[in-house]
Amino acid sequence: MKRNSPTRPVLRRPLLLTALTVALLAPVPAQRVEAAAAAAKVYSGNWNNRKYKTDGPLTCNLTIAPGNQWQATFTGKGLGKPFTYRTRLTATTAGNRTNLRGVSSVDGERYDWAGYISGVNMVCSYRSASGNNGTFQLRQTR
Repeated sequence: MKRNSPTRPVLRRPLLLTALTVALLAPVPAQRVEAAAAAAKVYSGNWNNRKYKTDGPLTCNLTIAPGNQWQATFTGKGLGKPFTYRTRLTATTAGNRTNLRGVSSVDGERYDWAGYISGVNMVCSYRSASGNNGTFQLRQTR
């Protein structure tokens, strides 16, 4: 009997398994890699407090989640002391801007803040019930 005889059944399963294996091991398309990288951004710059006329460095690690609820961790230095606080942000898109609103607790005090991201810039203002208020302007570093 010949090897390629028409009467002999052709085994297609190994070919199918090989094709599936190659498809699963293929590189991830560039768009998906970029989307994953865009899910976490870092912004750095300075903050100021108008009430006390103080300022200092500030970094924001921003986690962009599906939908409009994002997470931000702010780290910086104020009055010579390091600080860290986290906040949940509500993000809405308006043209080429992403508007942000958030509420944070810093040293037990509530802070309301609002701002926007446009291109690589994050610009925000904040206010607390005790009168602390100011701005921060950050630029994307990663």
